[in-house]
Amino acid sequence: MGVYLKLVGQSRGTLATLACAGALLCAGTASAAFIGVSGGGDILIPDATPNTGATANFFNNTPAHGWDELQNFQLTSALLVDAVAPGVYDMVSDLSNIFIPAGTFVSSHLIFWDPLAGTRTIATYTLNSKILGVIARNGTNAGNDRLLASDYLGNPLTVYPTGFFQNRGLEFGADVFTIGPGNTVTIDFGASSPGDQIRIITQGTPEPATLALFGIGSLGLAGAARRRRKNLAA
Repeated sequence: MGVYLKLVGQSRGTLATLACAGALLCAGTASAAFIGVSGGGDILIPDATPNTGATANFFNNTPAHGWDELQNFQLTSALLVDAVAPGVYDMVSDLSNIFIPAGTFVSSHLIFWDPLAGTRTIATYTLNSKILGVIARNGTNAGNDRLLASDYLGNPLTVYPTGFFQNRGLEFGADVFTIGPGNTVTIDFGASSPGDQIRIITQGTPEPATLALFGIGSLGLAGAARRRRKNLAA
């Protein structure tokens, strides 16, 4: 059932704003996602794969597993990441301390390489949203564990650690990751127990209602401006 609105004396711009707001209210929020993988990796869907987790030695198998985590979340505080720019990261000195600002809408994705015995894998993951940063190190304790600190971005259907465990992140020298063109991340990991993990942060999308309210607010501002012009002309 449609809604008919008769607007008398509205400008084309105002009508366009209202049309956009209505469309946003009706549209669903797009999710960022892994959309492709090549090499020694796969993509898990926690909804369809209940046995998905990021705890130590969770899988004990190959290949590397990637899955999407929390989507379209607006950061309430700045998020510390290790890398944002395209390039090869094979040494700790390549990493930085970079904050994604509070208020940014983000989506999260995890890659976990957890072989039963010491071996290597190379895989390239492609995402459908801009890469804002990668978290690759977990420090030496819970106080400086960036993976643990960002687990609030996890998938609700995934098992996550309740505390710090050593070597959850990458051990550079043995591990390399590359932020490439086309929203790709390539891993070249050598691991045994407890495996290697990185978290990829991509650009999220505001909820449709948030954007629609902005559009409706714009209508109010446009109407107020017209009333002011009319009063001045009188």
